[in-house]
Amino acid sequence: MTTIVIDLNSKIIAADSRTSADGCDNDEFLIFIDDRNEDKILYLKKYGLIFCFAGHGPTDISWKKWLRNETECFPAYPPKKKKTVDGITLEYIGAIIAVVDLNKLNCKIILGDEKLINYSINNDAIFIGTGRRFAQEEWEESHDAIKSIKFASEKDIKTGGEIKYFKFDNYDNNLSQIRINHCETRRLFREEGRVVYKKNINIEITASIEANRNPKIEERLSKQDDLAATMDPNSDYPTSASTKPVWPECEKVRVEKLLRRLMPDKFQ
Repeated sequence: MTTIVIDLNSKIIAADSRTSADGCDNDEFLIFIDDRNEDKILYLKKYGLIFCFAGHGPTDISWKKWLRNETECFPAYPPKKKKTVDGITLEYIGAIIAVVDLNKLNCKIILGDEKLINYSINNDAIFIGTGRRFAQEEWEESHDAIKSIKFASEKDIKTGGEIKYFKFDNYDNNLSQIRINHCETRRLFREEGRVVYKKNINIEITASIEANRNPKIEERLSKQDDLAATMDPNSDYPTSASTKPVWPECEKVRVEKLLRRLMPDKFQ
């Protein structure tokens, strides 16, 4: 997934920029890319809103396109994921999307699994994603969102890369605002991807080299190659059509109601 820290008191949001290959949740390794300059934070000046995204690349792209008015297609609902822990299989929503209203200085979780979200005692800081516990541990000592992401990247296998941030009071930020081509990213997992094993996340190995030794890694890379070759790079939801989830009606009604309050002209 990722790690995101929203600090309402210090008026900053920070996030990592690691892109992970899907399908590795129950593997002993993770395949990732850290140098795609991807933003998991999106600032919409018109509305005074900051959105952040964690968990599923195609879902994130779908939302970003809709928020930027690049498509009229309502954004996708994230897929359900399964994770096995101590022999027990758990199901959870595979993405988290949150929004910060800069005018009211509050944060709303648009959708996502609450089990992957932590809050500070006073609810003035929100910690999202797989590295949330580590980020909160550091934040409670330093109250520094950027340091918190850095600490999480040292402990959480799915957190890494350049730390992106946006400051609410003076709009200082290091966002690239690059439109990521998800098909190209899938191809790059073989060309530029790295592998870390969960038993030692401090050792990174070139994915293409490790694939010669570990057939599971070759299987995951081949899956990414196949998806890159068959997906439409201009699609609003760049993944295989058969895996696109359907919005639960009650969830869509709830999310639309929230979004209408935040950006009413999007629904006119």
